[in-house]
Amino acid sequence: MKKALIIGLGQSGRAAADVLLLEGYQVFAADAFHETLSLQQWFSLQDPSKVHKLQDRPVEDIASYALAIVSPGIAKDHPLYKQVREAGIPCQGEAEFALQKLHQKSIGITGSNGKTTLAVFLEHLLHEGGYSAKAIGNVGFPFSKYLLQQNPSDILVAELSSFQLETLTSPVFDYTVLLDILPNHLDRHSSFEEYALTKLRLLRCMKSQGIAFVHPHVLQRFHSEIEKENRRIIPIFSGFSFSYQDSYLQHPLKREYCHLMEIVKEKALGDELFYLAVAFSHEFSISHDRLLDAVKTFKKPPHRLEFVAKLKEVRFVNDSKATTPEAVLHAVKTVQGKICLIVGGKNKGLSFDAWRQGLKPYVEQVIAIGESKELIRETLGAWYDVILCHDLEEAVDRGWKTASPGSTLLLSPGCASYDQYKDYLHRGEHFKEIVTALGKRDL
Repeated sequence: MKKALIIGLGQSGRAAADVLLLEGYQVFAADAFHETLSLQQWFSLQDPSKVHKLQDRPVEDIASYALAIVSPGIAKDHPLYKQVREAGIPCQGEAEFALQKLHQKSIGITGSNGKTTLAVFLEHLLHEGGYSAKAIGNVGFPFSKYLLQQNPSDILVAELSSFQLETLTSPVFDYTVLLDILPNHLDRHSSFEEYALTKLRLLRCMKSQGIAFVHPHVLQRFHSEIEKENRRIIPIFSGFSFSYQDSYLQHPLKREYCHLMEIVKEKALGDELFYLAVAFSHEFSISHDRLLDAVKTFKKPPHRLEFVAKLKEVRFVNDSKATTPEAVLHAVKTVQGKICLIVGGKNKGLSFDAWRQGLKPYVEQVIAIGESKELIRETLGAWYDVILCHDLEEAVDRGWKTASPGSTLLLSPGCASYDQYKDYLHRGEHFKEIVTALGKRDL
């Protein structure tokens, strides 16, 4: 029986193990956290003659493995991953392993902000248009898991992180979308340039006749790299176009889409989603009425510019997923009206300098919490009267008292949550609980 090695047993690694077992492999699985309850439970459900637990370190019999699968969370400098490469063992990332076995029409999406919302929206739009579709990948549904229950008639909407793109090579996508690329994950990538070039790998994973929608900032900054890929490129416009021949928003159609744009803005979905909604409705021959219905009925994934409540003319919006300073800038540009902004948490080593000017047109009040609050006040003190609060509950209460009628109290931290919460989900749920309690108290 052939032996396969899996490095990393998150959702992706476990799903890949299931596929390998069906293909007749004997699976050897390594993970630094194999003593956690969830992995112990997973191992307990496996056939011990077919699934074996390995320590998370180089092995003596590396030459005996026919294949290695690397989970997205495993960096290139991981000792076991390095050993596999040096030994010349055929090695694939989990995304590559699954996607090369899938042959449906597919859309690949990456970028720094908004990719999950876009992936879920396109799945919803295609459903409204009468298609079978499935959002997979970084959106939370592993590629290998889908492979086990695939529907051949599905259109696949694949969200891809830079970690997944590091090891993706096959030209599998009919369409690709490159949203704006901003600094992130610099603890994994050596520089912003390396991170950005990893994102740009998505273009070479597109079929030769495919179409790539690319954010204009990315086109401008990485023009020469994109030109080398020799793909059909359509810029993602932030508004109506009167000249570019491939635009889906030509002047004769402007009136038709004004109502759609109003709904998109009201729901804080963003200009990029507006343009791409129109583009993909044209590509898949979805009527304008169906497109309108899709936008009206779409519910964003939680914790991503999620509307929570409106109390005394103040809107409360939960953007707990925003864990970088650039994600905050994206949020404040998307939300309508003036903003009382709650930021802070555990800094990931990123600079807040861009907030000095970037927040100015949109934000009337800054409230800072968590480990980074002093650094935020130090960075923004000359531009804003930054209010420091002990915790999120105090910050919401203070913001509620100072926010002007018609404004938005926005939680968009720009930091990780680990100083006070388990993760961004925990932080976002707590924000919603605080707002709910505030509404009851105000009755």
